[in-house]
Amino acid sequence: MPAYGGKKSVDKIRWDGHTLALSEALPDESWQIQLWDIAGKVQATIPVKGTPYDLALTKDGVIYTAGTTFPANDAIGLMRTYAWTKATGSVQVGTGSFAVAADGDLAVWMNDPDSSANGTGYPISPRVYAAETPFTGSTPLSPVLSNKGTNGIDAVAAGSGTAIWMEVEGPPDKTQQDVLTAWQPGWKTPIQIKTNAMTVDLSVRGGWVVWFEYDTLTDIGRLRGVPLTILPGWHGG
Repeated sequence: MPAYGGKKSVDKIRWDGHTLALSEALPDESWQIQLWDIAGKVQATIPVKGTPYDLALTKDGVIYTAGTTFPANDAIGLMRTYAWTKATGSVQVGTGSFAVAADGDLAVWMNDPDSSANGTGYPISPRVYAAETPFTGSTPLSPVLSNKGTNGIDAVAAGSGTAIWMEVEGPPDKTQQDVLTAWQPGWKTPIQIKTNAMTVDLSVRGGWVVWFEYDTLTDIGRLRGVPLTILPGWHGG
């Protein structure tokens, strides 16, 4: 790709082992997403209406969120979610969403209509939604019922046929913690695995979920992982 001063600048990339997706800004301040094969050959160029926020590769294409930029407060809002395939092009499948993750026929995103409408630039009190191909009908998965109360979502990921996210629970002080939450298509409700800190990042691939957490009480960070094989047992089969 061109270096600084080139004709395009890359904002985000996603790679699934076969296809590379790039979110690109063009000289005229428009945006596009390009899909490359493993040899670096462009397979598709997708014009984006507005400014892209996040994207994820799916089985047959890409799902992405985009919105309107508000220069006065350097933020983005009026968010929209699109699913793209070679056969259909970009089809709007939702509104109000920011971060998105996908794995094959499963997609999961963080939806926050108030933040989207007010142009805050990021989700403040999001809920997690999931959908399967063609992603036109989504299911709300959070907040999960908790006696501590749910205050938001810290991270979201999808892989190995599983949607994974971190529910923020407890009062908004140093006793607040994230709870690892998982859901698979066919489950009526998600299941949760207690963690001991706040999550910085989250990933799920190859049958494992891995996350980096930070304990605000001890000022210690650690990398933790759990095999997904334990989930059916926790869910009750």
